[in-house]
Amino acid sequence: MNAPYFLLALPQYFYLWKNLVNDEAPVDYIIDATETLTSYLNPLPRSLNKMSHDGLEMLMNAWIRHLVNSELNRENLATGLTWLFDSGLYQTIKYGYVITELKSLGRIPSLTFQDNQKY
Repeated sequence: MNAPYFLLALPQYFYLWKNLVNDEAPVDYIIDATETLTSYLNPLPRSLNKMSHDGLEMLMNAWIRHLVNSELNRENLATGLTWLFDSGLYQTIKYGYVITELKSLGRIPSLTFQDNQKY
């Protein structure tokens, strides 16, 4: 595997690897999912831990699409989002687009970010 960024999003934590070249690389960032998604959770009646797989998938899709199409800057960010700039992820995906697909085996969601850079 060779990926500039790999984000594993689970109900409690996000795990982010930078420049992932093999399956055994240690994680670079462990991020509190609730703190990151707090603005999306306020109108919802349940926590991330009680959300269905489909619900979490839809929430992540909305969050990622918002990031790609937003004009964020470090000075105006909530504390729970500074990792986006610290890791360089935001600068990489900004002005990109998201392709969502469901894998045929076991219904595993996959979000692919596209930008103008070649990796």
